[in-house]
Amino acid sequence: MNLLLVLLSVMTFTIESRTSVSMDGIWPYDIGVNYTNTGTKGNVGAGDRATLSLSGLENVQLESVTLYLKSNTDAGAGVIAITADGASLYSKSGTYKDWFGAYNHSTYQSIGWSGKKILNQGTLVIDVAGTENSLHIEKYEIAYTNAPERPYTVTFVMDDVQKQITETELGSGVALPVCPDVDGWFWDGWSTAPIAEQEINQPYLLSAGDTIYPKKDMTLWAVWTDVKPATWEKQNIPQSGYYSMELLDKILYSGVENGLVTMIDAGMVYMNSIYYIDFTTDSTCTIQVIGGLDSYIGYDMQTKTLKDTPSEWKCMVLPDSTWIFSAAQEGEFYWMLYQKKMEYYAWLHDYKLGDNPNSVWELYALPDPYETIHWWSYPITHGVELVNSDDFQAKREWIVPFGIYDLIIRDGQKYLRLK
Repeated sequence: MNLLLVLLSVMTFTIESRTSVSMDGIWPYDIGVNYTNTGTKGNVGAGDRATLSLSGLENVQLESVTLYLKSNTDAGAGVIAITADGASLYSKSGTYKDWFGAYNHSTYQSIGWSGKKILNQGTLVIDVAGTENSLHIEKYEIAYTNAPERPYTVTFVMDDVQKQITETELGSGVALPVCPDVDGWFWDGWSTAPIAEQEINQPYLLSAGDTIYPKKDMTLWAVWTDVKPATWEKQNIPQSGYYSMELLDKILYSGVENGLVTMIDAGMVYMNSIYYIDFTTDSTCTIQVIGGLDSYIGYDMQTKTLKDTPSEWKCMVLPDSTWIFSAAQEGEFYWMLYQKKMEYYAWLHDYKLGDNPNSVWELYALPDPYETIHWWSYPITHGVELVNSDDFQAKREWIVPFGIYDLIIRDGQKYLRLK
């Protein structure tokens, strides 16, 4: 005969102060404990309330919840309410005599609930409200076993449509599906909570194709944005728009820096700013810095310096999707928009025709920085808000501010961070 061995675990929470309990026994690793009491230590008088709140009890099967308490008079009374996963599990009101049948002021006696209750959400709240004189609480004891294991189900909410996917077996996980764009909104991922109103702070999102390993049945909500998420891919098509320009060193520059001319301060071209590059059909373009005091990146060929007035740059895209921006040709030399490897601003630099350029640029398309991105759990169309350029975060070294993001370029790597 096969015997099923069920191990009973007990957690004990002993009152230490008005805001703390000590813990003893065996409890789940991720348990969260919060205790509050408006009365004095362990005492719940008329109008007072003591609450023990536990979280992290997913997949626990409760066997019993016990309170140890006594009264300091023959009229101590109150209401005990136990809530599991947000629903009432046990409630009892009355006097100390109603509960125990007799008064015993010197010994703590036990009262509570017993049965079998599986916690899917993992929350348990024990609340004691005093109605007359005082009840003294010494400790709480919670006995439990692990709930029977089973595959878990993820419910995907997509506007007014729902889809459920259950693990093929316990622990196999659920692959997150793709949700289509709807009504001019672009689907951006899955959220663990619904976004009921227009939101400008990006929520934490899970991506399609990822596999999650639920510890309980759970629900995910589809989230759309009113601005198409950036792909962060290199751009090799001369299409006017907003860009991040990143320097890419093809050859380590060495030797005498002949012809290297520092630009004037007003024309600093930070490699991590936002630029609006306006391409024309004849392989020329203008480059404008966006954010703060907007200015163009121009050049003065008389002084061989950069300046903050428009100039038409000659542009060329190389086979590896990198770009060269050159100012003018003088004999066998080109003047080129260049950046020293260890400095944050650009220069005009001359290089001889036929030589490999010392430095080239990579372009990454960015969303329009004048648009505020909104997120929504339901595809209800809303107009994109325009924000004044004065609201932009001032440009900082190594950080590209756009929309509500910061794009951080560090050692050639890109990091996206909320502002």
